[in-house]
Amino acid sequence: EYRLLRDPEFFGSVPEWVVRKSNAWINPVTDLARLLVARELVRTHPTAVWVDADVIIWAPDHLPLPTPRDAAFSSELWMERWPDGTLRFLDNVSNFVCAFSAQSLFLHAHISDVLTALREAPEPIKLGAAGTALLTRGYVPGAFDLVTGVANFSPVLTAAIAAGQKQDIEAFQGRLGGPLVAANLCLSHESRPFQGRAPVAQVLPRLVTALSRCHRPLWPTELVGAI
Repeated sequence: EYRLLRDPEFFGSVPEWVVRKSNAWINPVTDLARLLVARELVRTHPTAVWVDADVIIWAPDHLPLPTPRDAAFSSELWMERWPDGTLRFLDNVSNFVCAFSAQSLFLHAHISDVLTALREAPEPIKLGAAGTALLTRGYVPGAFDLVTGVANFSPVLTAAIAAGQKQDIEAFQGRLGGPLVAANLCLSHESRPFQGRAPVAQVLPRLVTALSRCHRPLWPTELVGAI
């Protein structure tokens, strides 16, 4: 069953103080909202699966929906640059695809941890305070399942693909565990400078067009020259 939640329903359970403190990024609000919605859905469904609106799935037949015994989050390889231009890679845990079972104990504990993190965070709340930063910092192997095959196309990776910087893309690709079937496009960065560099217009639409033509798992280097 697919549920599309309009904003009033999706954000309805988020405390007002969370919205007030999240005046620089909407992400902390949505990070909490997806958990609260999942908690309600698993009352009547065996599993609740969340997929960010800016995730493109070009090979759905190769991406089975996660059905964890407890919870599942996305394994994320994040690519950025140091000021001297060299690449930096971070192995993170993120929530752009996540899932929870009706028997999940992690979900209830995580909601409590998120509320505590948001309450203690200075205003304005940072981008990943209730999402990637919190999950990665508190990740204990075995605490939940990891969803693989879904990449996070950071602004640096997307720009490298658009510029045909194959060496940089190969460096990212070499750290992947296998080909990709979907990707988070990081639309929260679409109109914002990232690490001092302004976004390049029309790169993401061209990337979406190229990915939409694919129907099989692929490696990022296959996108060089496609956009």
